[in-house]
Amino acid sequence: MKRIICLSIAVCLVFSMLLIGTSCKGSSGTTTEAAETTAAAETTAAAETTAAAETTTTTEGIPVPEGKVSIDFWLQDWSGGLKWFGDFVNIFQKKYPNITVSVMAIPFKDLNTKIVTSIAQGTEPALMFVYTDWLMNYDISKMFFPLSPAIYSASEFREKFYTQPLDIINRSSSSKEIYGMPLVTGGNGLGFIIHKDLFDEAGIDPSTIDTWDKLLEAAKKLTVYNGDGTIKRMGIHINTFEAANMVLDLTLQQGAQSKLYNHDTGVFNFNIPEFANAVNILKRFEDEKTFDPKGGDSFTAFPNKLTAMAAHGPWSYGYFSTDYPELNLDFILVPTYPGAKRLHGTLPWSTVVASKKLEGDEKNAALLFINEIMKNPDFYNIPFDGLYWTGIISNKSYVESVVAAVEKGNATVSQKICAIASSNVVPNLMSMGQRIGDTSLANDYILPELQKVFTGEETIEEAQANLSKNVTSVEQAMME
Repeated sequence: MKRIICLSIAVCLVFSMLLIGTSCKGSSGTTTEAAETTAAAETTAAAETTAAAETTTTTEGIPVPEGKVSIDFWLQDWSGGLKWFGDFVNIFQKKYPNITVSVMAIPFKDLNTKIVTSIAQGTEPALMFVYTDWLMNYDISKMFFPLSPAIYSASEFREKFYTQPLDIINRSSSSKEIYGMPLVTGGNGLGFIIHKDLFDEAGIDPSTIDTWDKLLEAAKKLTVYNGDGTIKRMGIHINTFEAANMVLDLTLQQGAQSKLYNHDTGVFNFNIPEFANAVNILKRFEDEKTFDPKGGDSFTAFPNKLTAMAAHGPWSYGYFSTDYPELNLDFILVPTYPGAKRLHGTLPWSTVVASKKLEGDEKNAALLFINEIMKNPDFYNIPFDGLYWTGIISNKSYVESVVAAVEKGNATVSQKICAIASSNVVPNLMSMGQRIGDTSLANDYILPELQKVFTGEETIEEAQANLSKNVTSVEQAMME
């Protein structure tokens, strides 16, 4: 789920009644295996059969509508997600035959504005799919229906989900209740999608790569050169905004949070040695001629094997597996800063929310749908078995189940990636609390400067100065 977060000042002004305060503030194995496909079909069929036999009058305190009721769900127009939710809606409707859920695909670039506009006009659907980067500027208790205590109490939510995603979603609420169910995150910049066959040919076991030095040595072995010494195949591709996420995380892992950002003044200071150290870790791959900064877009270079690996999030396994099923792929987690513990900046989470205006059967239908997502393990089995999506999950019990499956050797590649990334990353998330969106910070500001450093247009010091000036200017404007 490649995302570019943008919130316009005009939209903020129109819906100022929803804002906090009075101002508009800123926002291993092959990809297709017959066994996995068969297992997916059997799992879905069994779930549907069981669901049909379990129609009830109440589900854990939520009344099941006796009459027919239809609700709409606005979902990002993303092929894997539409297949995923389409399959799950079929399971849900067999369990609750009186409820019809219509999934409406909304283009990503329009999703946020459309949702905020509809809420202000009172025309929003029962269910919505939103990102946390969008919610940080609004008091969500004024926008959405509280999921606690209808599904779980607030304390139960914090027992059953990792607290970090819950805190990220609900950080802008004036209430202590839970208003958004953390669904998943693609995990921007948390590792590298790799060509497993190229690693095998080079005699490299990807599971042993746990330091930046080992990653560099692997990249050297995987790089192929032309006769004139230019790079024919990169060992690694780091010219992505997710590499910018890595730089930010490497900076934080050195303990530089308070040096990098002052929440009270909105000042960003990239003129610190920790940020330069982080950039230099990635620049070594160019200095050692394993990466060509002019080697093209990773979405072209990677599937055409013009690079052996690319800096992305776990989501990339599902993305490339679906579009290029002939490739033999795997994913490795990004190493930490030398000697540091794992720590990652805030990740934007996809979130399922319900309209605040809901009443009666529509309210109960929407809550039942969210309840099933949260408690039915087949919800997550669908994308993992069908390769619709791969990434990080906030539901602790499901993560624990896939970790156990990996240990027993019963997990798919997607589940293995989920287990590794979720259990290692989510407990170690840390928000700086800035107003500018996390994705925007990496994509719109850090990446352009990083690219100029890679191509020699700027020194690291010049990039640091530009970032300090430009990001502070944007952040402080959001505070006004």
